[in-house]
Amino acid sequence: MVDSYGHLSKGYQLRFCLMVLSFLALIFLAPYRTVLAEGEVLPHIHAWPLEDIVNFSSDGTDGMDCTIELYDAGDTLKYFGSFTYDSGNSGVDVIPDGVDVAVGDRVVLSAAGQTKDLIVSDIAVTLVDAATNTVSGTTSSPDQIYASVFVEGGPYGADGLISEGNWSATFSDLVYVLKPGDNGLVSQIEPDGDNTSVRWIVPKIASMMVFPYENMMNFSGDGTSEGIYTITLIGSGIEFASTFNYPSGEWFMFPESVTIDPGDRITVEFNGLFRELIIPNLVVDLVDIRNEKITGSSNLASPVFVTIFFEGGQVSRSSDVIDGSFIADFSVPQGIEVIYDITAQDHGIVTQMDQDDDTCIVSFWAPNPELTAHTDSEILDGIGWMASTGVEIRVYSNDTEYTTYNRVTNDEGFFEINFGPMGIDLQGGLKLTVSDGMTDRLFILSCIRFISANVVDDLVNGYIEPGEYVQVIIDGDNGPVFREPVPDLNGYWTADFSVPDTSDSNTYDILFWTSGAVRNYDGNRNATMSGWVAEPAVLPGDVNEDGIVDRIDANIILKYLAGKLALDDRELLAADYNEDGFVDQIDARLILKISAKTKNR
Repeated sequence: MVDSYGHLSKGYQLRFCLMVLSFLALIFLAPYRTVLAEGEVLPHIHAWPLEDIVNFSSDGTDGMDCTIELYDAGDTLKYFGSFTYDSGNSGVDVIPDGVDVAVGDRVVLSAAGQTKDLIVSDIAVTLVDAATNTVSGTTSSPDQIYASVFVEGGPYGADGLISEGNWSATFSDLVYVLKPGDNGLVSQIEPDGDNTSVRWIVPKIASMMVFPYENMMNFSGDGTSEGIYTITLIGSGIEFASTFNYPSGEWFMFPESVTIDPGDRITVEFNGLFRELIIPNLVVDLVDIRNEKITGSSNLASPVFVTIFFEGGQVSRSSDVIDGSFIADFSVPQGIEVIYDITAQDHGIVTQMDQDDDTCIVSFWAPNPELTAHTDSEILDGIGWMASTGVEIRVYSNDTEYTTYNRVTNDEGFFEINFGPMGIDLQGGLKLTVSDGMTDRLFILSCIRFISANVVDDLVNGYIEPGEYVQVIIDGDNGPVFREPVPDLNGYWTADFSVPDTSDSNTYDILFWTSGAVRNYDGNRNATMSGWVAEPAVLPGDVNEDGIVDRIDANIILKYLAGKLALDDRELLAADYNEDGFVDQIDARLILKISAKTKNR
């Protein structure tokens, strides 16, 4: 056994090597069993040539170590890999991205010494016809065909018939009737259960989403037919037609000359498919911010879905239309939707679907009316208040005493009140409250004022309480030009129209008699506003502004003092010749005196 040098004999050396090899084989080859254990089965192979996918049925035995080989039609290896089969993840693709799974390829699955293969079939779907409840196509293989549709309550299946390279599978009307948008797959099944599958879908034009009052429409993402849709609007004596390329992120805008009214029909056609929406008379009547309700009406009986958008999110309610009316109540929860307090900044939409899911959408805004106090004309006006409703205006002389005035808004929610004849001066610091029964608004007028306009440097100067917002407007020939100057620490501001600023890129050359306005917003849609004019400097004594101080100006003053003539503010400023703050006979005599001296020279 051991020779004189202490070495094993050749026989024992051979026996030792065999023992080592057996041990290594036990370690490294044990996972790769040569036979299936009792009850173990290989899963069925599924090939998806249009998606370059190979996966398996869930009926194999978990834990099997498998190899996968993919050969092309010429028997050239395209891919080789290994994996552990898991019935819970049988749908996982075992072919890497970038490897093509083509018609005629051979897929080979091996495990525990067993092998099965699949030749990828050339099955194709050429027609899905909802009218005949049939899916059909072509194949060169005689193997069994089976079509499935995946819908609620399904899936439902239909066996295929093959004849001269064509196949068809018709669903029994008693089992299921195909509808636009339904989808499924068709499989060609080899005798051992391995199969090739392709997906199909019933052609469908995308559902319409129409905003009638915004004169625009779009389509949902549920369309299966992509291409040029023909859109037709048929109204009372009006017919308009155009096209739309679906899908698209763009909205379809109807021309301004075309209006969409309740009862109008909008149709969409594409390759023999057809959709139609008759515009319902969907109206939001009231956004009640006191009781957290949105009410409206519709002549369509289907439910409405009301959504409020607010900063950072949205909240919704579903409401039935009962006797032509609906109420979306946000003061109580609904399902997972919580209670919501409607505010003046909120806006939203009401959607209502017809029987085939075409949608009419109406926008709404919570009431957020505006007030503007014109301090140069003593007029207060309001827009966006409740239409045809009484408005109460209170003018406070101090914190507790006020005088009440009433106006009625027109059918667009506008009202106006002139405080001049009432002896009320709309000036900075004056406190007002306005209420229409839905919205209560506090308005403390700003102290904004115009001081001067510089026609040389195109500057407008003024004053406001330090830190408040200022907007300066010029009535330009091509529309208004704006500036938003920042007041200094004392409240004085300068608007420079000679250069652009962040609020307006336009410049403007200010001339004598250029006009505009200064305006302040208080953050609560209240504006204090006053007009301004770039007037030339007043020449003392030149009451008629002819550039000469003479007897004519003195006579105007005397007629004014006698009550025979009225003078405006600028004329009164010129009539105060000695600038003592009074217009009197002294001014007239001084003008007569100076004009006589001028004449005698």
